[in-house]
Amino acid sequence: MTTALTIQSPPIRTDWRRSVLLAYLVILIAFGGGAGWASLAKLESAAIASGVVMSQSNKKTVQHLEGGIVRAILVRDGDQVQEGQTLLRLDDTQARASLETTRSQQAIDRIREARLLAERDQTDRIVLPDSVTSRAHEPAIARAIQDEKGNLRERAVYLRSQTDVLNAKIVQTEQEVRALRNDADSTKQQLVTIDQELSGLRQLLAKQLVPVSRVAALERERIRLQGALDRAISDAKKGEQAIDETRLTIIQTQKQFLQQVSSDIIDVRKSLAELLEKENVAKDVLSRVEVRAPRTGIVQSMKVFTIGAVLRPGDTMLEIAPTGDQLTVGIQISPADVDSVAEGLRAEVRFPTYHSRRVPIMLGQVRSVSYDRVTDPQNPQNSYFQGEVVVDAASVPTEIKDRLKPGMPADVIVTTGEQTPLDYFLSPLFDRVSHGLREK
Repeated sequence: MTTALTIQSPPIRTDWRRSVLLAYLVILIAFGGGAGWASLAKLESAAIASGVVMSQSNKKTVQHLEGGIVRAILVRDGDQVQEGQTLLRLDDTQARASLETTRSQQAIDRIREARLLAERDQTDRIVLPDSVTSRAHEPAIARAIQDEKGNLRERAVYLRSQTDVLNAKIVQTEQEVRALRNDADSTKQQLVTIDQELSGLRQLLAKQLVPVSRVAALERERIRLQGALDRAISDAKKGEQAIDETRLTIIQTQKQFLQQVSSDIIDVRKSLAELLEKENVAKDVLSRVEVRAPRTGIVQSMKVFTIGAVLRPGDTMLEIAPTGDQLTVGIQISPADVDSVAEGLRAEVRFPTYHSRRVPIMLGQVRSVSYDRVTDPQNPQNSYFQGEVVVDAASVPTEIKDRLKPGMPADVIVTTGEQTPLDYFLSPLFDRVSHGLREK
């Protein structure tokens, strides 16, 4: 006979209300915490813009003012050049000839000036400056020196001859004056004698001891002698006056000569000043036969490839793209974001050309934003605001610093401010409701 064993288990409680309450509590905490986080947490908002690397300074176009014949080409496209480095050489034959002609004319004028100074100082020796004596071995300069020495002698002889003629005239006139003075003295003595004789004859005539005709004849002789005396004195005075005038003529001749010398000195110095300007211009032209880089950069757009090619004045020879400038990215800001993008805002720059995991994000700052929108000429439907972001040089990786070139694309994120997640989700809804309430 089999005996069955029965196990008694306690009754199961079905108190589900506690579990439901706990679940509601968890849900409430989750939603409450989420709502609190959504309304209180601060997230950065940003505007995304595309851009390209731009150079802070423009390309330099290398041109030549005078043009010329190409003698040497020392660079080619892609070469890195330093400021002042020689790029091309032009033929310098004409420039050197112009400079040498100007300097030779200067030396000749210096010789002429030295001769004029000798005439002014009334010396018979020309003192030449060092700039002339150093070139005295040159045929043209040696000939000019001899010519001016000859001019000095000839002009001195001419002036001396004029003076000698006038001095001879003075001597002759002085002799004539002395003769007139002697005649006057002799006539005076004769008059004294006649006066004494007339005095005696008049006494005898009063006693009728002599005839009247004798007295009258002697009086006529006295009148003749008195006239001769007056003429001699007058002619002597005229002679003395002529001597004074001749001496004045000598002084005036010498004065006019010196005045002309002074005027010639002024003219030759004016000519020297003009020649100095021409020399500076000629040296400037000669200095440009070596075409030098106006700044450090990369050679591009070469236009000259042939030795002997002729360049016209103003022809473009090549361009130099600058390097080493502050890295600047030009960005296109959407009109919807322009109200939140302003100067001074932080920005993050990425270059899609490089792998994002190898090249870190570079930091920068908005430098400028255009005041008006710009329409793309190739796509009139695309309009945007122009902006510039300056990249912090310290954040640019060393391995790509020298490889960044103008024109490379870039992605830029501009930090525009902060907002809560709740604002982020509700703003579109509020905007839609606001627009909806305004519809007719």
